[in-house]
Amino acid sequence: MMYRVLYALLTVFIMSRFSFAATIDKNALEYMTVTASRNPVPRWEAGSTLTIIDRAEIERRQTPYVTDLLRGVPGLSVNQQGGVGKLSQVRVRGAEANHVLVMIDGVEANDMTRGDDFDFSSLTTSDIERIEVVRGPQSSLWGSDALAGVINIITRQVDRPLEANASIEAGSFGSKQVSGSIGLRGDNHAFRVGANHLSTAGTNIAITGAEDDGYRTTSFNAKADWQAHKAIHFAANARVTDIRNDTDTGGITGIPVDSDGQSDTLLIYAAANVKASFFKDNWTHRIGGSWFRTDNKDRDLLDGTSGRVQGDKYSVDYQTDIRFVTPQLISAEHLLTFALDYEERFFKQRGPISFGLDPNQNRKIDTLGYVGEYRVRLFDVTTISGSVRYDDNSDFDDVTTFRVSLSQRLSSWGTALSVAYGTGQKDPTFFDRFGFSAGGLFPFVGNSNLAPERSKGWEVGVQQSLLDGYVLIGATVFSERLEDEINGFVIDLTTFTSSSENVAGKSHRDGFELSANATLTDHLSVSASYTYLDANQLDLATGNRTDEVRRPRHQGVASMNYILQNGRGNINLQLTHSGDQDDVMFLAPVFAPQRVSLNNFTLLGFSGSWRLLEQLSVFVRAENMLDSDYQEVFGYQAPGASAYLGVHYRTAR
Repeated sequence: MMYRVLYALLTVFIMSRFSFAATIDKNALEYMTVTASRNPVPRWEAGSTLTIIDRAEIERRQTPYVTDLLRGVPGLSVNQQGGVGKLSQVRVRGAEANHVLVMIDGVEANDMTRGDDFDFSSLTTSDIERIEVVRGPQSSLWGSDALAGVINIITRQVDRPLEANASIEAGSFGSKQVSGSIGLRGDNHAFRVGANHLSTAGTNIAITGAEDDGYRTTSFNAKADWQAHKAIHFAANARVTDIRNDTDTGGITGIPVDSDGQSDTLLIYAAANVKASFFKDNWTHRIGGSWFRTDNKDRDLLDGTSGRVQGDKYSVDYQTDIRFVTPQLISAEHLLTFALDYEERFFKQRGPISFGLDPNQNRKIDTLGYVGEYRVRLFDVTTISGSVRYDDNSDFDDVTTFRVSLSQRLSSWGTALSVAYGTGQKDPTFFDRFGFSAGGLFPFVGNSNLAPERSKGWEVGVQQSLLDGYVLIGATVFSERLEDEINGFVIDLTTFTSSSENVAGKSHRDGFELSANATLTDHLSVSASYTYLDANQLDLATGNRTDEVRRPRHQGVASMNYILQNGRGNINLQLTHSGDQDDVMFLAPVFAPQRVSLNNFTLLGFSGSWRLLEQLSVFVRAENMLDSDYQEVFGYQAPGASAYLGVHYRTAR
């Protein structure tokens, strides 16, 4: 199968070469990325498949939800437990949700109290400048959580002496959103603060009953930087998010039913760093620190039971970079990086004793990571990079990961090629090792003897610029293998409990990603992407391979954008298709995992905006216009058709 795919991609590439006289699209291929390396590098030499969602794209879509933007990224699948604010997981190339590292302004944001994945339902777009999505193993650069990739969220900065923004939106399901920000910039400093509040009466997320499940979230953020000296730069940022969510309980079957469940979550992110540059920026030093707190309280208002899980992650890191050229030996630019990062994670669980098991506990893990990266650019057209990381863990075996890549651009052909091979690893989560949950027929107890999950994989990618840069097509073939995968639902019939264990065999993730972007006129642009994924694991009971759950084999997105009256207005259409996928249920009387198929679905979205005055705009948005009835997680129904109207005020001088 993979050989046929490679042959087809090569044929498309050769045909495009002889059909068009193209040049590199500078906007697409020269865009700097800050995630694919420990230092900013041009997109074409990233060595990894990369998608960048910038502020212009966010404003065209007018969506307040980051998940809606990520649905359009090749290789990503989104699974949401019902409506707005409900648990939203993102999987990269068939890996688990906790195999992708999420960073917000340099703070690692994966929630250690929820299995180390990041719940994207709490992240709105109001203050985001851009999102970088890097696919493929990135553990050698960023550590444990980056086994399958990295999603880097970068918030907005101040570009002018004074900036202020405010917007209000209302629409279906009793939804309201209010946001605002103000920023100041001087000759050597900048400061920006913002706030956002979103609330909704919600929809009924359970497939039975009629109770609506509401949601509200309020976030505050601040960002500052100061150029104290031409060689010294300080930066700091903080973000606080407060969430209240109505939930439905799954009971012993795992299928949600109407209940008076409620959860409260507090998220705090903070970071600061100082950078010193010497010898015309050829030798730099950076030292920084960050803190992330997550505090989750779950309670059932019907029977009065409650539980609380809290986590803190503290980190300190140091990085030094040396740049030099070797014009006499060979026309090459070299970048050598060495970094150290130390991280402490604290886990606290509180709750009532149940089934004779006491969930109350305090845990701690620390890790010291050593990172080395070397990049060399030859003749300004070839980049070779390599990175290696050694993680010294306090609680389990130490792990070494690495990655090598080659990037090549052929300027006369308008082509950028890349090939990469890397390894990744994922530490067992606190919950897998020590957690306790009384939900279901078999209470969950942790397994402290778990080993880290390990992966290895390769990818080959090509980007082709056509028609003087008006068209950009891309294709990537990838293959990854996962060992020591952790199964989080292993039943012990002697104790009537469930737990986690490393399973034998390898999980396979193979596939390809296709993308195309075209500027047809000065006003009209279109884009499309398609992902084919074959993600499967070994069924130890039968010896056969079976599809991984919640990973559709086929996904595709097509969009159209039309600019009205030289930018005064904008119209955007988005068509998203997700193929059939499997999930699991735990129905009586055996309560063992049983396969269930979730049908494919297609979503149509619309957004439009019009500038009434120089500083005042009105916008409209419609979601699920086809009123598709679908589930992304078994038992949780998604909202139907909806519409929203809003006003945006912006001033700058």
